[in-house]
Amino acid sequence: MPDGNTHELSAPDRTIEHDEYDPLGTVALILLYFVILVLMWVFTYFIEFLGNDPTPMVLVMA
Repeated sequence: MPDGNTHELSAPDRTIEHDEYDPLGTVALILLYFVILVLMWVFTYFIEFLGNDPTPMVLVMA
């Protein structure tokens, strides 16, 4: 018993071949994430570690 919210599945209007697919959006996101990662690393290096001794590692044994 179909209601108003169901519809028939149809074939796509046009198929995209492997050679036609150009994932520029994916490459742009990967590059953006990489740039953010590098900026965070530079910030951490210059603010936290440059000119300072390494932070002592404190181990708490219970």
